[in-house]
Parts: sequence; structure tokens; C-alpha cells
Amino acid sequence: MIRYELLTPSIPEDAAYLWSKRIAPPLVYGSKFAILFQMALIPLTMSRFSIASLSGTVFDRFIPLNRAMRIHVYLGYSMICLVLFATLALVTFYGSLCLLKEQEYCERLTSEIMCTGYAITGVVFMIGLTSYFRHRIPYEIFYAVHHLLFILYIVTVAHTFDHMQRSNTRTRSQTFHWVSATLLYYLCDRAASYLNHHYKAKLESSSAITGEGSKMVLLKMRCPTLFDFKPGQYAFVRLPFIDSSWHPFSIASGPDSPFIEFYIEVFDEQSWTGQLWQLINDNRAEEGRTGSALRIDIDLMGPYGTGLVRKEDFSHALAVGTGTGT
Repeated sequence: MIRYELLTPSIPEDAAYLWSKRIAPPLVYGSKFAILFQMALIPLTMSRFSIASLSGTVFDRFIPLNRAMRIHVYLGYSMICLVLFATLALVTFYGSLCLLKEQEYCERLTSEIMCTGYAITGVVFMIGLTSYFRHRIPYEIFYAVHHLLFILYIVTVAHTFDHMQRSNTRTRSQTFHWVSATLLYYLCDRAASYLNHHYKAKLESSSAITGEGSKMVLLKMRCPTLFDFKPGQYAFVRLPFIDSSWHPFSIASGPDSPFIEFYIEVFDEQSWTGQLWQLINDNRAEEGRTGSALRIDIDLMGPYGTGLVRKEDFSHALAVGTGTGT
């Protein structure tokens, strides 16, 4: 708002196209601050360690922890809409005045702050596109593109260095005021998650199941010590003999069982799940010949999510599973 208040008096009352010059800036700058507010909230919705730790506590009664993922999605899509709106509004505003021979606005179209804005729009569009089609593309692509969010924060820092900051009348980007605390909290949460929720599990048994037009893998492993989870929570699984990527799956076994079970649906033979199914299927044939079962170590990270908390508030509970992932 500071920049807009300083710019408004500089527009003479008899300036050409005064109405558009007075209306466009508050729309764009209002969108900018709404975007910064959403960027400040998004890291909190990604703090999986904190969400899982607080679930079932007194905080769970006042904070919608079980809706953190849904809030994350809503924040993401609304931010995408605002970024696209702000970019299109500025390009339309500057472009129309440039066509009317106002050279100042022609220069603004290719200014540094507009170029960083174009970069932000491109990154946001890629994240939104892969998020919308996340169930139709390999998970690795979705995961990699989603982590462009960190580049988005860096570019946004450069973007909000306006003329006043470049003239050294203000010392830092407005982005720091909005996102520094929550982004630092997220990084600490992620470090705590790796240090406290990282386990090794020994595979006890595995099955490659084939049904009508579908395939599924069952992984059964012994529950590591201190891996305490609630019904409905999920965990990340990494199989180093396939690759180094983590994949989230719902825990299918009960918390009282000495084993953890995952039912993993196979979507594509060339995907990570397809490679896992082929490995288990080949091992089943090998086991039939040699009697040697597959015994491997599996990396686990979790549990995450809120699970079925506050079940003591109800006499009966019905849980419905709609998939094998998250």
C-alpha cells in the first residue's frame, strides 16, 4: 500500500486515461498482498511433522488439522488464480497504454519487475497444471515440479524489490515480512521430520496381485520400534533398489499389529509402482524355484496425517478408503 499511496499523487488530474491509471494499481497491488498472505500460509499446511504431532491433542479441537491438505489445495489454486489475474491485468493495462504511444508503459512491459513477474506466472502455472493432473502423470514429475515452489519464493523476493528498494530507501523485499517466519518454521519441521520420523523396516512378505484390469502390490513389513501410528494415517516409502524417491501410501494394517501393510495400486508398467510389481512378480517365480523369499530393507518416513482422532467422542465409527495413496 505504501508504494500505491506514493504513486497516486503523481498522476495528474488531467492525465490521459486517468480512470484506468487510478483503478488498475489498487487491483494489482491488492492481488499482490493477497498472494503474499497465501504464500505465508502455505508452508504451515505442509508442516507434516507438526500436524501429525498435534493431532489428537487439545489443539486438534480448535485447529482444523485434518483439513490441512484440503486447505493447502485451496490456497494453491486461489493463489494461481490471483497470480494469473495480476499478470494479465498488468499486461493488458501497460499494453493498451503502450499501443496509445505512452512510451513509459512500453518500457514497463520489459522492466525487471515485470520479467520476474512473468517467471512467477510460469512457475505457478506449471505447479497448478501438474497438481490438477497429478493422478494422470508419474508421481515423480508431480513431486519434482511441486518443489519448484521454493524457486517461486526466491523469485518473489526479487520481484517485490520495487523502485524504492532499488534506490536504497528501504532495505529489504516485502516478501521477507510475509513469509520468512512460516518458511523457517516449515524448514525446521522438515528437519525434525527427517530426524524423528525416519525408520528402516525389514520386508517380511510381498505379493503381486492381478485382478480384472488392475494390478496391486501388497508389502508387509515388521513395524519398527517407536513407529506409533493411528488408523487412517499414511507414511512415505522409499525402495533404494528402485530409486531414491519417496512415495506416500496409506497404512492398511491396524496400530495393534506387529506388522505394517501397504496395498499399492499399479497405474503404469513403466512407473515406480510398475517396477515394484514386476520385481515382486519376478521374485515370486524365483521363490517357487529356489524357495528363497525376497528379504530387503525398506525406508519409512512417517506416520503423517491426523488419522481417526477423537474416536472416543462416538460410539461407532465408519472408515471408507477411496484409494491406496494420499
